[in-house]
Amino acid sequence: MNAVKTAFPTIPAIPASADPLRGTPEILYRDAALLVVDKPAGLLTVPGRGEDKQDCLSARLQAEFADALIVHRLDMHTSGVVVLARGKEMQRRLSSQFANRQVEKRYVAVVAGELLVAPVARPQGTGTRLLAALAEQGTPAVWAHGDLPRTRAFARANGWRRVRLLHKMSRPLLPDDDAEIALPQGFSLRSFTPGDADAWLAVNGRASADHPEQGRVTRADLDRLLAQPWFDPAGLLLLVDDATGDLAGSHWTKVDPQERAPGTDGRATAAGEVYVVAVDPAYHGRGLAVPLTAAGLAHLARRGLRAVVLYVDGDNDRALRTYRRLGFTDLEVHAQYRRVPAAAKMEP
Repeated sequence: MNAVKTAFPTIPAIPASADPLRGTPEILYRDAALLVVDKPAGLLTVPGRGEDKQDCLSARLQAEFADALIVHRLDMHTSGVVVLARGKEMQRRLSSQFANRQVEKRYVAVVAGELLVAPVARPQGTGTRLLAALAEQGTPAVWAHGDLPRTRAFARANGWRRVRLLHKMSRPLLPDDDAEIALPQGFSLRSFTPGDADAWLAVNGRASADHPEQGRVTRADLDRLLAQPWFDPAGLLLLVDDATGDLAGSHWTKVDPQERAPGTDGRATAAGEVYVVAVDPAYHGRGLAVPLTAAGLAHLARRGLRAVVLYVDGDNDRALRTYRRLGFTDLEVHAQYRRVPAAAKMEP
């Protein structure tokens, strides 16, 4: 039988922080016969059962390459290189090569995740050995659930430095949260429409320029988010400058049926989410962030939710001040650590 042979350039390491909803799968190679793509972790290769599992690698690529057909798969939580055939004949030939083991495959583990040690094993040096093994494998980062002094000391002693804090904050939604919000004079609120996509992207990009994920959202990323089952255009509020018609900011709310947070009685209840709040830097200092955030809380309260959560980075002082002013408190605080090179000086 005829064999398809293709030489590929060296493939760079896949970032461990890749977010399947915010990153377009990169095409590493393409010709008339096949596509070779970089599948991020967290993305299905082919559709699953249920409306929430239709977003997948094959569907995204077929939107641009109608003849792209799957030859092999990677698990949802596995990142790596996937080969797709262009047309049924090439799919048959490539599938035969995979079945007959004529394709050389190499698996490399790039670990970035959680290090868990049972309490009974902690005095035995288990955590130290595991952390050393992760460093040898080139693990770029690990997360610790809880920013605890013991964890910081352990990480520091082993040459890892805390580089990021992620706050998950929450507050109950109160009866008066659904009241009309008084906006600064000259501004008004309305819901998102498809024609607002480019303006939203521009404002979001300027407002989130320093954010490691949100600042990189593209039009393709936004289109996929708008197609998610949880998306509700009424919950994406746009703040408009009445004098110019320009978009000054936005508050994107989200409702995940699985999300829970403490209600007014302290017990877990269904919660909405402050998904993305963005104010164009050109409008900073005009008192827009608090009423814009409150408007999103009012929307969630009117939907019958009794609590709300949000995620915010620990170095975002402006956002933290706004959220604490609105009554949010920490529900969880997660810390990310990275290995400090041996030649580098450890920060205090």
